[in-house]
Amino acid sequence: MIAWFRHSPLRWIIPIFLLLCVYYNATFPLLDGNDEDSHYVVISQIASQRKLIDLNDPPSYEATQPPFYHVLGALAVGWLDTDTLTTPNHNALPIRLLRWLSSLIGAVMIWATYQFARTLFAKTDQTSNWQVHIAILATVLLAFNPKFISLSAQINNDILSGCFATLTFWLATQMMRCDKPTATQWLRLGACAGLSFFAKYSGVAMILAVAFAALWLRRRYSFIKAGVLAAAGFLGINSPMFLYNLWHYGNPIAWQQMLVTNGTAAHPAPLTFVQLLSGWWLWLTSYWGHFGVTSVSLPDGVYRVLFGLMWLAVLGVMWAVARRELPCEMTILVLPSLLSLALFMQWMSQYNSSFNSRLMLLTYPVAAMLTATGWLSLGQRLATWLPHLQLRNGLVVLCGGCVAYAFIAPLLSFYPVLDHEDARYLSANQINALPSSGRVQFDNGVELLGANLSQNRVAPNDNIEISLIWRASHPIDRVYRIGLAAYDAQDRLLGRIDEVGYPTSSWKTGRALRENFRLPIRDIGFAPNQPVIGRIMLEWYQHREPFTRARLQNKPDSAVQVGQIRLRLPLANEATTKPQIARFGDDIALAAYTRVGDTLNLQWLALGEPRQNYTVFIHGLDAQGKVISQADAPFTQASAFWLRGELLNEARIVPNLQQAVQIRIGVYDANSGARLAAFNANGLPQPDQALLIPN
Repeated sequence: MIAWFRHSPLRWIIPIFLLLCVYYNATFPLLDGNDEDSHYVVISQIASQRKLIDLNDPPSYEATQPPFYHVLGALAVGWLDTDTLTTPNHNALPIRLLRWLSSLIGAVMIWATYQFARTLFAKTDQTSNWQVHIAILATVLLAFNPKFISLSAQINNDILSGCFATLTFWLATQMMRCDKPTATQWLRLGACAGLSFFAKYSGVAMILAVAFAALWLRRRYSFIKAGVLAAAGFLGINSPMFLYNLWHYGNPIAWQQMLVTNGTAAHPAPLTFVQLLSGWWLWLTSYWGHFGVTSVSLPDGVYRVLFGLMWLAVLGVMWAVARRELPCEMTILVLPSLLSLALFMQWMSQYNSSFNSRLMLLTYPVAAMLTATGWLSLGQRLATWLPHLQLRNGLVVLCGGCVAYAFIAPLLSFYPVLDHEDARYLSANQINALPSSGRVQFDNGVELLGANLSQNRVAPNDNIEISLIWRASHPIDRVYRIGLAAYDAQDRLLGRIDEVGYPTSSWKTGRALRENFRLPIRDIGFAPNQPVIGRIMLEWYQHREPFTRARLQNKPDSAVQVGQIRLRLPLANEATTKPQIARFGDDIALAAYTRVGDTLNLQWLALGEPRQNYTVFIHGLDAQGKVISQADAPFTQASAFWLRGELLNEARIVPNLQQAVQIRIGVYDANSGARLAAFNANGLPQPDQALLIPN
């Protein structure tokens, strides 16, 4: 084994990977990984109390996951004293140890990926020369994917489930390549799939890999016998958990406790397939790197390059499939990956969670293998057309680029974000330029200084960009999560996100910073021809249980409105033609008017979409032009939410208007007093920026 390792590419891949894990481990703030604090609190309770968690009173929603990873973690840190375990902010040792445990598991997953690919593309008479390099490149793509490294440097059960899923793939492929598998191999295969499930319920997808292998080998081994043996291996691992849960909770996987624990994150109504697809960008980019619970991203340019390389890989795989160059055993990748995707989408449709591919970690080796296959397939074609190019040299360049990218990724992503002098922080001049009104103080120490929406009109299934400026009025010793939600007038939820952003525990007291968030707006089935105005609400709550909400200072409320939006829906009154009596500015026109007594009925036409709310003034003039009646009021429907082509009717009561000889109408900005330029039906400018009409 040692001699083989000495001559294997793993002799340099795994040591560099572990070095990168130490690098990422040191870079990430403690407990800032995805669900890292939730996993840690479960592990610490098991280690300190020496027993499994009571799922009727769990310390974290992660307690409802299978206990394999948590028990393994408890064994790793159980020798530490209880105070060290329960006060991680004052002692980093248990967290570091658990992160190193994940790194070792990640190294095993890399080893299994190499074995899997090496078995699948073993050198035979039918194997093309370029295919023998797939194992090396696939392993490199997995080992030096910054996302995979970051997960291997955090406390999470995804890495353990993915490790045994990869081992299951390898064992199944190994059996499919042999003449006749043994009963021991079937037991081992079922047990390996069972261990993936025992680490995380999504590992159930590996049952399909086992079933596929049994179907593939049905002529060499009884399908029924293989199924029985594999099921015995699976149940041998998981039956103690099933029996324990059945005895204590009445269900093999404590389903009801899982629903209750995760109920706070449930969507009011399941997301539709179209709404799920709207997160495709986040899901795909997260494969290359969205780091930590703060979802720190790489620069957009990096993702565009990676997307281009991904599409090259897709073309390469399609080319290889068309030429029938790939081994038939490779089809084992399909069904487990599709089931993993289906489970991921089902979870996302039910619960408010991030579109993060880490929830499908068992597909990471699959993606790495397909990418390596595609690139090398195209590389072989290129080498055929350009004989002076050597495929081996190209492989060396690709491997070197992957290693360099893994080292550089933190410098492009979370290092700048965690830097206190980062551009997110505002200068003193920028802070002084902010309006002093509208500031809100929360009792957790966060002071909201300002909020800005990228647009205030948005279509259903689209996103609204929200920029928030805040600062810590005093040191904040814990991480708080941000809740941003949109509601309509009937308090129906139009969309919600829950994110951490820049960790509040890392904020520099008194320094203002700007953060940007993207809030998706759902289509919940709106009534036709009804304008929908939504309000954007902001709240803060503790990232860890018990999720205590911060209150507004000196108020009972926990949420504050930071903006409003108008949904782009089919218009009830849309002008097919555009008659104009007058135009005010570029976006507002008066289409018609009538007077009944002291009531003036006005019909307005939205030529464009005004950016702010305006006020209308109406003056009643006598024969000498003196004002004898007057009324100023904003538009009945705020002009900042008009849609182009919309007709709006309103009735304005102006005392003594019927005694006037003429009526003067204008539009102005109430904040500055500046009137919008007025033009008559012929487009001629009107004096005093107002329209004069006979009464």
